[in-house]
Amino acid sequence: MDSQKITLHYATEQDIDTLLEMRVRFLNEYMPPDDKEAETELRKNLREYMKKVATGEYIGILAFADGKLAAAGGMVVWEAPSSYRMMRGRKGYILSIYTIPEFRRRGICGSIIDEFIEYARGHEIDTLHLHAGPMGDKIYRRAGFGEPHEPELVIYDASKKELA
Repeated sequence: MDSQKITLHYATEQDIDTLLEMRVRFLNEYMPPDDKEAETELRKNLREYMKKVATGEYIGILAFADGKLAAAGGMVVWEAPSSYRMMRGRKGYILSIYTIPEFRRRGICGSIIDEFIEYARGHEIDTLHLHAGPMGDKIYRRAGFGEPHEPELVIYDASKKELA
């Protein structure tokens, strides 16, 4: 990390607009929409979803470099039935860690990941998982993430029983 002071802030309901904007930036860079109408619908859905910061079902972290917004990330927290690997059944799915381009390669993403790991330890979350894109893979592996025990299978549009 360079000499800039990095501070992390857990998002509240007052940060919903910022969380929404950072997720849209992430998605537009990672998988741009086909048309503007898709982004309008996405923003509407995200605004409703981000309200879960109030219940703890969605944990948002904002990172600031010398007081300026530099990055954000989210984690969905949910409960599954207990198993021998997950006695409490609490899981966290980390997603949409986005660093504004001018702040990249300064360790900010790693700081957010470390904070989510500490949050999980303090809130009895058994398992953390994420999907790693090419830009984040090394960062996540350095933090201790590895290959899953079982493969994940997906149907993207379950109503049609086919991949979208």
